[in-house]
Amino acid sequence: MTKDQENKIAPLFSDYSCVEIARITGMTIDQIYGLKERLGLSKHQNVKLQFDELQNQILISGKLGDGNFKKNGSSNYYYRESHAEDELEYLRWKMLNLGDAVTPSGIVKIKRGGFNVQQLYGFQTITTPSLIKYAEMSTLETIQSLDYRGIIMFMLDDGTFSKHTKYGYFKISGGVLTDDELLSVCNKLEDNKIGGTHITGNKNKEIVIPSRNNTRLLSFALSFMPRELDVIQKKFGTILNNQT
Repeated sequence: MTKDQENKIAPLFSDYSCVEIARITGMTIDQIYGLKERLGLSKHQNVKLQFDELQNQILISGKLGDGNFKKNGSSNYYYRESHAEDELEYLRWKMLNLGDAVTPSGIVKIKRGGFNVQQLYGFQTITTPSLIKYAEMSTLETIQSLDYRGIIMFMLDDGTFSKHTKYGYFKISGGVLTDDELLSVCNKLEDNKIGGTHITGNKNKEIVIPSRNNTRLLSFALSFMPRELDVIQKKFGTILNNQT
């Protein structure tokens, strides 16, 4: 089995049994069981984990942003997240900070579909009961659990920097959030002294964060993320340039 084949098969363990994977891929059942053993999945299923505060915020913000939780078995969950190629460093930063919670396969390519122009990459955690509380949080509970780091990561996941004004400003896509949930995000921003946030749009709603908050948002981000990170350069680039 080649390394490329292993990388393509590894994500299937979360959704299919070894017998099903063998049938799907045309590999023998012994090859599939052997790969599962090499990836350490047999040893790590359902291990309990302790998450520190940054890991906690990665998981919480990811649930609102570019990650999701998936049930594996009767009750336990794993977490997975994906980003386009121009945010691969950001994805790797999150993966490295989640440490031993991530499966040994690490970052893998994800098959492109639809209108995706860039290659997508993703990682996933092991299956563990320690993720049940995150998976079963309501969206409002998730928003209310954000601290300043979670706010920044949610904004980097689902936000864009608009250059339509002199200094530019951030806006966060409303996505599937309800009006109450969007208002809760605004309140959470206000709690962190990010002022003047408001909701715009009718069908496709957005949270607008006025430009007077740009420096504070950058300060928050750089307090726990490297300045050189691709997503920092991509979304804070204008603000960084204005400081030089």
